[in-house]
Amino acid sequence: MRNEIGSILTNTYAFGGPFPKPDFAIEICMCDTHAKWYQAISEIEGIPLFCLEGILSHWETDGESEKIIQLKIDYITNQFLEVIDWMIKTSGREFDDEKFIQGVINSIDSAVYWARTAYLNRAIPAPMDEKSMFALYVLSIINKARQDVCDFYKDLLDEVQDRVDNQIAASPYEKCRLISDCQPPWHALGIFRALESYGAVSVGAHYSMGLAGGWEYDKEGDTWNPSKTVKEMGIELKTREDAAKALAEFFVKTASVARAVRFNGEGLNRRTMDIYNKWHAEGVIVHLNRGCEGIALGQMEMVHFLQEQGIPTLTYEGNHADPREFDEPRTLARIESFMETLGLKKIVED
Repeated sequence: MRNEIGSILTNTYAFGGPFPKPDFAIEICMCDTHAKWYQAISEIEGIPLFCLEGILSHWETDGESEKIIQLKIDYITNQFLEVIDWMIKTSGREFDDEKFIQGVINSIDSAVYWARTAYLNRAIPAPMDEKSMFALYVLSIINKARQDVCDFYKDLLDEVQDRVDNQIAASPYEKCRLISDCQPPWHALGIFRALESYGAVSVGAHYSMGLAGGWEYDKEGDTWNPSKTVKEMGIELKTREDAAKALAEFFVKTASVARAVRFNGEGLNRRTMDIYNKWHAEGVIVHLNRGCEGIALGQMEMVHFLQEQGIPTLTYEGNHADPREFDEPRTLARIESFMETLGLKKIVED
């Protein structure tokens, strides 16, 4: 938010030249900060603003009725159709339904391919470390509707599968597997290299796996598995309405990270345990992130739950965006102590 508003105020673009002048602003409000962010841009730039309400399904474990889920899908579908009409009226331009349909297919398929890629990290040794996953998942967040992004995730899935088949490890030493919680301090990803120096590999998190991934609940197995592509669902999107409904349904039923915003007790605890067990972890590292109140809210309740299960859990304080709220020496010292409690010693290479 600070980067974008600062760029607008200084009229400086990260890729050179003046900052592009937007025609309008659109925001899906699931996060308070994001809602105010685009309101501020609308006011500074003097452009129209449309806010959609991102109502999500509860966790499947909460027993929400199918009727309520369908009402939410219908509500979001209608919002998508409304914002399309608003864009046409606001911009005076036509809307290309064929491009929209293809964009929806790409969006769903990109999320499915990433979930399947993250699923492969159950393998021992892990083909990806989480530091690499942070770089890989972000394309889906930037624009999963693009064809080249969708193609990237399809190719990535094949490459990671090849690594699994040939037991190519993300780390030369895998003595201990961990999972993490919340966004990392983006300015200090070296902490993951510190883990590796002890032979510990962070194999993922609900955040890194779920924010860009589509996961659906398997009631019989009481677990979350990667969703299906549009083709595998057996649906054909012929109209704008078909595409809007498919996107809304996928959003409601698979966007698990958004369900965890502002803490969602048992559902989030069970999903965290699902990842911990299925990805063969031996400890959890929790970033108490002041930079994202939505995801950070309730973290200590989750930590207490994990500790009740006898799971070794480390917390450290920070901010995913602002390095002024992160004490790197203190964090590294806490990691060193945590490694000792796990019985790990620093690996010294010749």
